[in-house]
Amino acid sequence: MTTNLSDFWVAVAAAAPVIALAAVVTIGDLSKFVDSPAVGRPWSGDRPEALAALDRRGTRYVLQLAWITGINVVAQAAAMAFALISLVDGQSLLPAGFVIAAETIGVLLLLWAVWRGSRIRQITTDPKWLRQIARYQAQIEAEARAEARAPADQ
Repeated sequence: MTTNLSDFWVAVAAAAPVIALAAVVTIGDLSKFVDSPAVGRPWSGDRPEALAALDRRGTRYVLQLAWITGINVVAQAAAMAFALISLVDGQSLLPAGFVIAAETIGVLLLLWAVWRGSRIRQITTDPKWLRQIARYQAQIEAEARAEARAPADQ
């Protein structure tokens, strides 16, 4: 293996874990949204269609983000493995152009994940949406109190 090719695989072996680590941090950031009212929170009874639509959109965003980020982490682990094997064997296992494209796509997926995460954050912190949730929760609590008082009144 020539020095230039060896340097290339060293760079890949160094870049892949950094990209993967950033992706893992993005996945960890999802935990903030999974329990939010906009994403995957179980609701009792019927709810207004506006709330159901926002819930579906938030859940869809989180699932997309989790899958794409998970795929990126696996791809970066594979890139690092190929780089290390290529360094040990002294020959390239994959064409350099393919690896360059894969690492570039990994960075672009990371940028997409950050953008999607900011969109999820926007949905889950929208004041209008939070007011709708508060009204709906107050309605559920009022109905529960009324049902609890109903047997005592009879």
